[in-house]
Amino acid sequence: MSDLSAPGYFVGGPFAKASGALPPTAAAEDGTLSISWSWHDRPGGVVAWRFENPGSRAVTGLLFRNGYYFGNAFWPVYLAHPAFRTRWATALTPLVDLGVETNSAPLGVVEFPGGRRIVAFLFTLAPGSTWSILEGGFSGAQPPEGGGSVPVDVRQGGKFCIGYDPAQVTAWDEQTQTDLQGTAPNPSTVTTVEVTPIASAPFVQLYPDPISPGPC
Repeated sequence: MSDLSAPGYFVGGPFAKASGALPPTAAAEDGTLSISWSWHDRPGGVVAWRFENPGSRAVTGLLFRNGYYFGNAFWPVYLAHPAFRTRWATALTPLVDLGVETNSAPLGVVEFPGGRRIVAFLFTLAPGSTWSILEGGFSGAQPPEGGGSVPVDVRQGGKFCIGYDPAQVTAWDEQTQTDLQGTAPNPSTVTTVEVTPIASAPFVQLYPDPISPGPC
């Protein structure tokens, strides 16, 4: 189906299978992005996430809320449709603020201890900057909860063989009442960066996406 069915903003929100929680000190670590949210369209369940980097150097972080990492649920749909304006990150370049209704973020691989990997959005902010992005899927009864930033560093860059569970696309269609496709082929060889959390962070994988270094 065409991108006319894509909402143009990312949809996540509460996820029944998400059960992770940030350590109590994670949000207070030096070099961590400050995160807050406000309703952008409360009847429509859309919030605006605001990122701030008060430090003197560029910082990259993951957005953790409602028990999982932003981007991990429906990344195959986002990559397949230009309306979402996302891509694979090839460097940790500070985001350019084009306005909250236009802003998008790149995706990358996140490695946790034991070689466990997920795909998630990477948010890099220049020192002293702020930046915002929209996310749908919430409601007054189920707003964003447990939000925080997990700081990360680059581990490596290059080719990865990345696949996804078709159930991710089915779940997207059920939640958004659309009929979109996931990125193809599945799996595929992509060039991107792999980051790793600087401090302790929960490993949360919503779907068993196969990810391995090197081409497929």
